[in-house]
Amino acid sequence: MDALRNEPVRACAPSRAQGPQLALIGGGRDTVQLAKQFANLGILAVICADDLQEFRDIEVTPLHAAENVVDRPDVTAVAITHENPANLIRRALSHGKDMYVHNGLGLSADEAEEAYASASRQRRVLMLANPTSQHPAVQKLRQLGSVGALGKIVFVQVERISTVELSASHLEDILTAVALINDKPLDVACSTGISGEQLHVNNSVSSVRFADGRAAFVFASSVATLNDCRIIAHANNNRTAIIREVEGKIRLHLFDGRVQAEVPHVVLEENVGSVIGLDAAEVHLQRLCREFFEHLKLRSIPGSASETLQLLRVTEACQRSRHLNGGHVTIESFRGSFEENAPAV
Repeated sequence: MDALRNEPVRACAPSRAQGPQLALIGGGRDTVQLAKQFANLGILAVICADDLQEFRDIEVTPLHAAENVVDRPDVTAVAITHENPANLIRRALSHGKDMYVHNGLGLSADEAEEAYASASRQRRVLMLANPTSQHPAVQKLRQLGSVGALGKIVFVQVERISTVELSASHLEDILTAVALINDKPLDVACSTGISGEQLHVNNSVSSVRFADGRAAFVFASSVATLNDCRIIAHANNNRTAIIREVEGKIRLHLFDGRVQAEVPHVVLEENVGSVIGLDAAEVHLQRLCREFFEHLKLRSIPGSASETLQLLRVTEACQRSRHLNGGHVTIESFRGSFEENAPAV
C-alpha cells in the first residue's frame, strides 16, 4: 500500500486542459465509478482512498490523507462519497474549493443549509447529489410524464418488506415517493410499531400530503407477502405505473387503467402491460458528473439544491412525527432561508 503513495495509478485518462482540477475522496464501488466519469471529463487529478488498488486503471496522483487534499493549491474542486460528509465539506469550502457530495442526504437539513450558505458567501459551487432523485425508475417516470406518456402522477403507494421499525429503506421509500410526485410536500405522518394479532409483526406506515392535494402512502411490514419493494403510481390520464424491485433488479410496468394495489404478484411476474426499459445506474452517474462539470464551467448554483434540502426536511419531519406517535408534522417548520437569499455564484 505504501508503495502506491507517490506512484501514479497506471492506465489512460484523457489529457487535462487548463480548467478544474478535482480531488476525489472516498472508497467503494460508487467512488470507482465516479473516478471513471470524472477522468473521462478530463478533470480528475487526485484520488484519496484507503484502498488505492481499486483505482489502478485510472492515471491520477494517489494520496491517503484527506487533509492533504483540501490544502493542495493545485486542487480547485473536491468530490466526496463519505456517509457523514459535514466536517469535510466545511474544511474544503473554507479552503475555497468547489464541492461535489455524492451522498447529499448524509447531512442534516441544518448542515446542508450551512453548507449552501457558506458556498454562496464564498462564491463556490456546491452540489449535494441525492440518490433518490437519481433512482432509474424515478428518472424514467419523470421522463414519461414530461412527454405525456404517463400523465401527471396524482398518487403514489410504496410497499416493502422490512424487519426494522422506520428503517433506512422505509425513509428512502418516502423520499422516492416525494421525488416521484416532484412537488412541494405539505406535511408527513409516520408511525411504527407492532400491529394486529401477530405480535411479532413490525409495521411502518407513512403518508405525505402535498400542497396541491396529491398524496403518497408508504408501507413496510415484516410479513413476507410482498416482493422486496413495489411502487404503484397513478396518473391523471387513467394510467398506472408499477415499479418492482426484487433482489436488486428493477422493472417498470405501464398499464392502461387504474390498477389497484391488490393486483396479484403473479401477474407482475409476467410481461403484463408495457415493460419499460430503464437506464443503467452508470448512465445516471454520468449525468450527475456532467451536471457538476457544467456548473463548474458556468459558475452556477445546481438546481438540485432546493430538492435536496426538501428531501432532508422530509426525513427530519418523519423522525419528529414518529416521536409524536404518528402526528402530522409540517415540512415548512424545517424550512431555512437558503432559497430566498442565495445569490448567483
